Amino acid sequence: MEFFELSGVLYLSVINLITLIAFGLDKLFAVRKQFRVSEKALLTLSAVGGCVGALVGMVLFHHKTSKPKFRYTVPILFCIYLFLLIAYLFELNFGFTIA
Repeated sequence: MEFFELSGVLYLSVINLITLIAFGLDKLFAVRKQFRVSEKALLTLSAVGGCVGALVGMVLFHHKTSKPKFRYTVPILFCIYLFLLIAYLFELNFGFTIA
């Protein structure tokens, strides 16, 4: 695996773990009525690559699932990242570009 691929996998793994932890902490803080993680921070983490962690956090912690901002934005971000991953893998394996 090339350095670029390895660093991309490492980045996505770390950002998704951070996002999952952020959703879990926000849920914990919400239950305890303490300081909260801002919605802007949660959505930003999702947008910079943590959409899988956000989806898992939403389902696992039953958190932010009723808010339309999260219910629609996070799955859309996931679909965008999935498309980019498929396009990258397709180009990597077959030498063709999509677009």
